[in-house]
Amino acid sequence: METVATKPVETQVASSPKKIRHYGVTARYVDALIALAPVTIWSYLAYGVYAIRNVLISVVTMMLAEFVFVIIKNRKVLFAKDATKKSLKDVLSPLDFLAPAISGIIFGLMVPNRDTNPEGMIYFYLIVSALFGIILGKLVFGGTGRNIFNPAATAFVFMIVCFQSKFSGAYHWNAWGLSFLDSSASVASDATALTLHTASTYTWDNVSALFFGTINGAAGETCKIAILIGLAYLLIRRDTDWHVVVSFLVTFLCMSLIAGLFMAGHNNAVDPFAYTFYQLCSGGVLFGVTYLLADPVTLPLTKPSRVLHGILVAMMVVMIRTFASAPEGMAYAVMMGNALACFIDYFQWSSPKWNRKWILIDAISFVVILGLFAWCMTGFDYSVLQ
Repeated sequence: METVATKPVETQVASSPKKIRHYGVTARYVDALIALAPVTIWSYLAYGVYAIRNVLISVVTMMLAEFVFVIIKNRKVLFAKDATKKSLKDVLSPLDFLAPAISGIIFGLMVPNRDTNPEGMIYFYLIVSALFGIILGKLVFGGTGRNIFNPAATAFVFMIVCFQSKFSGAYHWNAWGLSFLDSSASVASDATALTLHTASTYTWDNVSALFFGTINGAAGETCKIAILIGLAYLLIRRDTDWHVVVSFLVTFLCMSLIAGLFMAGHNNAVDPFAYTFYQLCSGGVLFGVTYLLADPVTLPLTKPSRVLHGILVAMMVVMIRTFASAPEGMAYAVMMGNALACFIDYFQWSSPKWNRKWILIDAISFVVILGLFAWCMTGFDYSVLQ
């Protein structure tokens, strides 16, 4: 008697780019552009033409790479000498312009807006990194909907690994000299929030400065109000799955609070709650949650998988920030989460619906990660807080 094979889970759910709502993928990318508008406008106000330069170079580079890829991919029908020949407009789609444009904007907003050494090499760093991100992070896998890694995160990690030491000059803060951005008391001259580690750093005043964007950093990551406007828009439009957002934020806040409590136990000057929200508002955490973590292509397929995905990425971010030499860990964690997404979605244990197995997996993973992190904090070097 023949047995009927069970239908794999990947055929039961949407393929990439994953549709979280009922209308099309193109509309989702248009919504992403709208959600990026607040942080793009803020970056222009705070860093002037330097921010726009970074964004435009990244966008143009990634769009040209995607355009060349489409031509190469469709070369047989574009240059055919028989009836199968097609024109360029027949093989191009709106996604061929929207997808690389969004990746370019995100990457450009993640780049530090400061002088490079040698001066003027920022153009080379931007172009090479953008090409690496779009080609090695996306096009080699077959283009939109087939890539494993987020192109913007890939480009940023490549830039940090290869050229981080070259960004050694002053930040171009308040390039227009706007009065409402004159906050010299809050802005460290050449330091960022993640390079300051004394006990006096973790105060509510610094948390407020981080939230309103008056501390140096990447152009798109400084003002948290602009980021939260974009996140709220994506959630209202159902372009972002709240499961992955909530699971990430809950895990990140719990782990940061645990770290803050341990630090307060060794130094009374540390406020554990101020430390927790300092970590949330510093660096690219909220920016990454909004524009990288819930990417419609690299996001896991099912809701239970997305919860686990958010937990694992949050764990990696906090671990990197707390124990690794790199001050920022969001982009690294997103890429590692991208690599794990296929493993989490493996059809032999994955399920598109909530069941007892997935509830236990997510709950046990959350508790074990918190316990492991608390154990690791016992070996933390608390002398840095003096």
